[in-house]
Amino acid sequence: MKAITIEVVSPPRCGSTLTYHFLNRYIEGKNNNFFSFQNINKSHPPFEPNQLKLHSFDYETFYIFCIRHPYSTLASLFIYDMGDDYNVEASLNERYVFNKVNEIVRDYKWCYDFIKQNSLNVTTFKYEHFVNNYRYFFDYFSRTFGLEFTDENVDEFYEKYNSDNLFDRLRKTVRGSDPFYHSFAPHHISFSRGNNEDNIAYIPFRFRSRIQRELKEVYEMFNYNPVSLAGIPFHKEYHANCRSD
Repeated sequence: MKAITIEVVSPPRCGSTLTYHFLNRYIEGKNNNFFSFQNINKSHPPFEPNQLKLHSFDYETFYIFCIRHPYSTLASLFIYDMGDDYNVEASLNERYVFNKVNEIVRDYKWCYDFIKQNSLNVTTFKYEHFVNNYRYFFDYFSRTFGLEFTDENVDEFYEKYNSDNLFDRLRKTVRGSDPFYHSFAPHHISFSRGNNEDNIAYIPFRFRSRIQRELKEVYEMFNYNPVSLAGIPFHKEYHANCRSD
């Protein structure tokens, strides 16, 4: 039986922490009589230029890339960086915003190049497919590797890791003290519970046209449909327990 490592790779704010927790609880230690899944790792770009080495690049590692629409990744980065309460208009200056845009372009291009060069042992999980649809993980490993799960496994994972529970628990738990949530930050889950369009509403109007231009290349790389930011409202303040228009 061949021992396999799974490495979760993604730009920040694309669901890699949730995916990592799923793999730790339900995949590590399992086998299908051909492969035994022994180790779970997680990595974020950036890495060294032109280096396609993560924890250990080899064909005994199966790589899962978590990807999210870059507009929502950007908005989620803003919310994560700024904390639970902030004035959006006052806090987000042009230099900060477009430094984040440049980081997203860099990281998504790195991921795209890696996937193209190493297609035999790589798959992509799109955030939009699994957020609040946690059966996606179980179905993938059942379909791809023939692993078996119970309905109780699915129910347990949803109970522990649904976005409402995470939002409440993480704010009441000292980081690292609870093994169920050890790699989540206290404000890991936003007020919008990861909803892409709700998050995008925290991108100020004055930056939107330029953001659309600069992120066009990377959302096309991952076959995301164009999204017009023009019709999405702007929320001037963010509060973890309510939204102020």
